[in-house]
Amino acid sequence: DPMALAAEVCAARAACETVDASCVHDMSCTFTLFREELYEPLKTCLSSCGAFDSCWHVAIAGATPPNEFALYASLCNQSVVTCEGDPQGMGNDWCEYDMFSAESYSSMVQCFDISCDNINDCLRGVVFASEPSCFDF
Repeated sequence: DPMALAAEVCAARAACETVDASCVHDMSCTFTLFREELYEPLKTCLSSCGAFDSCWHVAIAGATPPNEFALYASLCNQSVVTCEGDPQGMGNDWCEYDMFSAESYSSMVQCFDISCDNINDCLRGVVFASEPSCFDF
């Protein structure tokens, strides 16, 4: 459960930094992004005062993305080229995100069929479907 993991991580992080009131919400948004097999390494790293960017890499190191990632990454990269120069277009960093679930990738590929200025919101909508309060996270 992302919320329970978030509470645990925030309690542990209090030993190394001042934890904001929004910590549990923000941390649960972080866990919402990751597929479940990555929860444990992510939790361990974040709980031991690791920075999010490093912990993200620790969590995905050695993990194989689901098969759906290949099609997603391909369509994503094509979309970046197609939407190049559109200020509302999505960033190519979306194409490198290999921590989502198979279900998310299957839904996200449909986002590449819509106009460039709506793709980013579509992708966020899929990723945060279970937790809409994270949409602007």
